Amino acid sequence: MTSITFLGTGGDIYVISKCIRNSSGIIIRHDDLQFFIDPGPNSLLSAKNNDINIRATTAIICTSPKITMSNDVNAVIAGMTYNGEDVKGVVVGTRTMVEGNEMNQPLLRKFYRECVEKVIIAEPEKKIGIENIDIHFTETSTGTDNVGLKLYMPDVTIGYTSNTGYSDKIAKQYEKCDILILNVQNPFGIQKKNKMSSDDAVKFITKIRPQLAIITHFSKEMLEQDPIQEARTIHSKTDCQVLAAVDGQTISPSGYNAKGKQKQLKQFQ
Repeated sequence: MTSITFLGTGGDIYVISKCIRNSSGIIIRHDDLQFFIDPGPNSLLSAKNNDINIRATTAIICTSPKITMSNDVNAVIAGMTYNGEDVKGVVVGTRTMVEGNEMNQPLLRKFYRECVEKVIIAEPEKKIGIENIDIHFTETSTGTDNVGLKLYMPDVTIGYTSNTGYSDKIAKQYEKCDILILNVQNPFGIQKKNKMSSDDAVKFITKIRPQLAIITHFSKEMLEQDPIQEARTIHSKTDCQVLAAVDGQTISPSGYNAKGKQKQLKQFQ
């Protein structure tokens, strides 16, 4: 059975630097498989506080090279592998996160690359398989160095937009998702480039019609407006189940009837 745990729901540097909310990523588990998505600052402490066993991590997936979403990738690898004494697991990240570029050193250190079994570059439209879970990476409005993803679990399909603005083209990628996790930084009435607002969430959810939508990755402005109230308004405008994630919250898809028959991609790389 699949579960989703939000270790952190902060979405901008103000929220994170003031420790208003954590930015420690998302844990998605199915039976013995555990995926650590976007391990931002304080990931190890957040995992401990939520009874997450870092050693049980199957794969780490970083959808962005920003420190708010991949800062602790090396620390999580260290905990997962006992600093390489037990080489195991997979790391998936964008090219800049893994290899760096002319402006930035790679976030993934050379030593920790050797601590895992495989390192995979995530790019839009790429498909991979990890154990019996298929993953399809999606396009964002911020270019190839930021990706969203669809996780094809045995009992549910989960879409995660990561950081992106809204367009019909981007939304269309998430068709047939049972659960849709949206990074919605800003409340109704506040639009910022390459960031979704509650207005965008309404359009996104209306187009996809998931069984459950979850908003996360909140800015200072969103927290001032109260994400729970924003989620209620989004629900009233879409007639879809909508939750505003909070730090430490675990969600079971079966509790929201968010289950569907899945088609496996079988495209291991």
